[in-house]
Amino acid sequence: MTYLQAHLLIATPDLAEPFTRSVVLLVRHNEEGALGLILNHRTSAQLEEAWNKLSDTPCHRQAPIYLGGPCEGPLVALHTQEFLLEIEVMQGLYFSAEKDKLETLAAQTDDPGASVKFFAGYSGWAAGQLENEIARGSWSVMPAKPEHVFWHEDELWKRATRFVADAAWRSTLGIKHVPPDLRVN
Repeated sequence: MTYLQAHLLIATPDLAEPFTRSVVLLVRHNEEGALGLILNHRTSAQLEEAWNKLSDTPCHRQAPIYLGGPCEGPLVALHTQEFLLEIEVMQGLYFSAEKDKLETLAAQTDDPGASVKFFAGYSGWAAGQLENEIARGSWSVMPAKPEHVFWHEDELWKRATRFVADAAWRSTLGIKHVPPDLRVN
């Protein structure tokens, strides 16, 4: 069995709420099931406003909170700071849910070199459930890169869908390499 940790699930156009036009990063995927976070569903909540209910530690980070999925769970974060990792999703991208690690992330001032994204809730699948949804055609799959997590949410689904479609036609036509500028071909 191939596990899809560090892959993006791109919702097909007919997939219903809460996954309509969603791009989900798989944080974990193994024989027990899968855990993912929807990357492109920003909520109206801001971290600073919600933080007072979560911790006494001051929050210096101004950031939106994203809806990670339909399953209730604690506040979690995807970030680029290795010393705060609980799960290494892929090289350069880490997942944290422990209170002390989230407090450290929230207490930091916004630093362009240290990206972080906070999520309420998560997307979860039991053993075999995600594989069945992929087989039914509910999701397209592509390898993720850390920068995908921090792309603007309004562009993410469209860009990921285009990437999957381009890869499909290249495969169908047997094209192994596409130059960055097709005019030089």
